[in-house]
Amino acid sequence: MVKIADDSELDYIADFLRKVHTTYTVATIETTRNIHTIDDTQAILLYAGESISSSGNILKRQYKLQYKDASEGVLNASFYALIEGIRKLNAREAITSYTRNTSLVGMQFVSSGLDYHQMTAGNWYANIKIIVKWIVV
Repeated sequence: MVKIADDSELDYIADFLRKVHTTYTVATIETTRNIHTIDDTQAILLYAGESISSSGNILKRQYKLQYKDASEGVLNASFYALIEGIRKLNAREAITSYTRNTSLVGMQFVSSGLDYHQMTAGNWYANIKIIVKWIVV
């Protein structure tokens, strides 16, 4: 069994998301089971990753992110911010107040079609996926 250098993978991704989306509340599936229970209009719920491949000491995992916001337009802007944050992370450019953990090698936005839907109370939701490369031991 391949193991990431430590057990904090969701914390590392959540920290990255908090720096990229400064107005969003970011929670993980470890602490919050449903995005509807997050008492904020702008929220992201990060689900546990699924291993999709490994090569040498690199493990790739795919993660689902569920977004909640008051408008579809703001959701679209948040995806641009995520893509720009991923670009900076992969290029090793500075992201305000963010320090990349050494086990996190790179990230990729992989959703080809966004699953948008509007629920009651006027909130918009979208599910997307990212792939994260980790150093393993």
